[in-house]
Amino acid sequence: MDHPDSNIDRLLNAQANVDDRLQQYNTAVTTILFTDIVSPTAYSAILHRHTDLVSKTVAEFQGSIIKIIGESVMAEFPEPAFAVQAAVQIQRHLRLLNESLDVRERPQVRIGIDAGPLRDTVNTAARITKRSGPAQILISRSVRDAILNEKDLRCTWLGRSTVKGREAAEDVFEVIWTDAATYADLRASVTAALARGELNAPGLRLEDLVQPRRQAAPVQDSARMFRSVTVGTQLGSHEIVALLGKGGMGEVYRARDTKLKREVAIKILPDQFSRDHDRVNRFQREAEVLASLNHPNIATIYDLQEANGLRYLVLELVEGETLAERVRRGPIPVPEALEVAQYVCEALEAAHEKGIVHRDLKPANAKITPEGKVKILDFGLAKAFERSTLADLSNSPTMMTAGTEGGVILGTAGYMSPEQARGRPVDKRTDIWAFGCMLYEMLTGRQAFVGETVSDTIVAILDREPDWTALPEAAPLTIRRLLQRCFEKDAKHRLHDI
Repeated sequence: MDHPDSNIDRLLNAQANVDDRLQQYNTAVTTILFTDIVSPTAYSAILHRHTDLVSKTVAEFQGSIIKIIGESVMAEFPEPAFAVQAAVQIQRHLRLLNESLDVRERPQVRIGIDAGPLRDTVNTAARITKRSGPAQILISRSVRDAILNEKDLRCTWLGRSTVKGREAAEDVFEVIWTDAATYADLRASVTAALARGELNAPGLRLEDLVQPRRQAAPVQDSARMFRSVTVGTQLGSHEIVALLGKGGMGEVYRARDTKLKREVAIKILPDQFSRDHDRVNRFQREAEVLASLNHPNIATIYDLQEANGLRYLVLELVEGETLAERVRRGPIPVPEALEVAQYVCEALEAAHEKGIVHRDLKPANAKITPEGKVKILDFGLAKAFERSTLADLSNSPTMMTAGTEGGVILGTAGYMSPEQARGRPVDKRTDIWAFGCMLYEMLTGRQAFVGETVSDTIVAILDREPDWTALPEAAPLTIRRLLQRCFEKDAKHRLHDI
């Protein structure tokens, strides 16, 4: 929703003046950058510092200031890459300047960039900026396409956003302007501060920001991510029978092993993963460790193979419904929930003894077999899929959007521990947090931490308690105490062993 009292709107309302300035550049196509300050206060020292920083950086990257109103700056660049490089430099410089300030006094900048026909570009860049959050750089598809070959510029697709004055929604991408862990930590903390009202800007509301949602990626991106197979395709000794599901870690099929005469699950790895030889080699090593897990409550990894130019995992096929499907029918009675929890605990204990952490534990990754047993799926695969040892948000990769790199909070955020949400290194205590989330959801029929957007959910994880009144009266007091220990925000105080 647009708010006419924002400084960005005031810049747009000065359209005639802006048009006069832009006509001086005698170009029909341009790149426009908007910045807007988000701060704890509005004192003039912050405004002056922001304006001075932006002006110097814009000039450094061959840009020109078009207009300044209040806390917002509009600039023009001859090339999209120059604008993005300037935006990255602004965010990095401001981060360094903020280190000398108390955390409660640090201003943040939000930036939006578009490239294209003159008048349309001004409007789109402004609207994208209004949908951006503190410490964030959002760009349009035209800008993203122009910087694809820039090795030092990384971005990820967030979704589509409606832009006033345009019929079609605009694809919006987020620029990752520092290392993954630092960026994730900063974005989580400033979003939480915004939600608490500790940061503000005219017209800025948390619910208006572009948030990664559970939606399909653009066709051209998803096509690059996966190469689907069809029913009847032969992969080595495996014949594809049916598609079971898709996720950020690959497409999963039911298949028949024609050599051993058994039904298996085939997980085909994304193309972008298979082309990265370092990741493939590391995944091979991880898969060897994971294959050593031999426990009745953990789905087995049989093999990692390659055929027809595709890399794929051969997995135990577990029949039955997922715990997520069971909970959708309503809360689970206490005795049944505790039985399921016992199976999950036994699986976690066995894996943790081998130093293996799940990292993506949630009801959708637990299957209840027709015999009433529980099997945990995808154990350890989150770590195996990481790009490097640097902690990143591929820790929860199951629902990653196509093109996602570490540093953007996607995935099933409601089950992420606070340290995982901040992009920090994780250990078995992250699984213990997720176990608490699963137990709470079984007993109540609702998630312990949830919001309309990923950012809302992260705020809940970092700052709030679950609704303890939702627990059934039949739940013993010991269950509540167990959950409280699982939900300690500080991992040092959390239950250490399951």
